[in-house]
Amino acid sequence: MAEEIGEKYKVAVRPVNCAQLKMDDIHSIMEQILYEFPVSRMEFFMPKWVEMLSLDNPMKKEMVGAVKNIMKAVNSVRDIRSMQVDGRVPVESRYIKRLKTENINLADGSVKLQMDVDNSFYYEMLSDLVGDEISGEYQLITKLKELSAMKKEYAKVLQAVQSVRQKGYGVVTPEREEISLAKPELIRHGNKFGVKIKAESPSIHMIRANIETEIAPIVGTEEQAQDLIRYINEADSREEGIWETNIFGKTVEQLVDDGITGKISMIGEESQVKLQDTMQKIVNDMNGGMVCIII
Repeated sequence: MAEEIGEKYKVAVRPVNCAQLKMDDIHSIMEQILYEFPVSRMEFFMPKWVEMLSLDNPMKKEMVGAVKNIMKAVNSVRDIRSMQVDGRVPVESRYIKRLKTENINLADGSVKLQMDVDNSFYYEMLSDLVGDEISGEYQLITKLKELSAMKKEYAKVLQAVQSVRQKGYGVVTPEREEISLAKPELIRHGNKFGVKIKAESPSIHMIRANIETEIAPIVGTEEQAQDLIRYINEADSREEGIWETNIFGKTVEQLVDDGITGKISMIGEESQVKLQDTMQKIVNDMNGGMVCIII
């Protein structure tokens, strides 16, 4: 009879003998009543590294979706209890290793659950972030050392790069260990004497120069050229964009890259040396004016 009533009304039914009712029975009945109250709050705790991921991340998106499915299936505290298998709540997610019930507070109807994620997904996430495979602690420490060294080197040029982007020109000032000092020399100025110490150091100068290149395929008649223009304009509205538009066997991106590479390669080794010598003279000998003649 108790089972029929419970099935009919979807509630827990407990048959008791009131004449032989004991304190333990009363406690059990009250506990069962509390389990029928609705869940007021569900708290899901995930690893800190998962919390740092954006909601667009596939791993976090699937985990959040699995949590939402559980919340849809839960109304009362009893639902959580009936879901549990050895203190765990079954969850449909390849990322969640187990979902443990940490605490069910019958006083306020709150439930706390802890997500455990396999370590392999941690290294998978790190691999995606750094763009290189990391499968364990050895690769992780090795990559951290590499990135730390790269950070130190980039920190030296960061200010110059920012200056180039803002003003078009930036200088990487030398570190103290890069400066070489010559031996002190005695100098004479009239009837007075002094000491000269010469210092020399490398400096890196960054100059922004806009490279202009153009794509000008010859297709034939004016009508054919107009058709090509329409084809390119239509490609701009597609998902892959104009960059992936194919023109005579090459994409627009490849054609632009070829043009830029060709312009850069025109600055030969001899021109590079002359440019370096010119910059050294400008830095060391210029008194405020400069005239450039390009032949």
